[in-house]
Amino acid sequence: MTTQRETDSEKPALNPALVAAAAILLIIVLVGLGKHFLAGSSGPTMAQKLDLDKQTIPAWVQQDAKQCQGDIAKLSPEEQAKLRAAYPGQAAVAILGAAYANQ
Repeated sequence: MTTQRETDSEKPALNPALVAAAAILLIIVLVGLGKHFLAGSSGPTMAQKLDLDKQTIPAWVQQDAKQCQGDIAKLSPEEQAKLRAAYPGQAAVAILGAAYANQ
């Protein structure tokens, strides 16, 4: 009985371009996952969001919300700075909340 063996020339060869593309894709995925899980959050934390819900909205914020219709970009830079100082990291949320509360 003789057994047939595949020789190296009969095996399908891996395409080097395909191997390089797979390696690059793997690196991109790993970098993306690293950024997602290791990067700090730039937005407000959950505790800050919950704390904002407990605060009453001052009259000047309600007036600004009426003026800009909930869009903080429509306010002057001075008013935006005042809101950001009063609500660090949450100015846009505060103005949107005040706009919806006014409706």
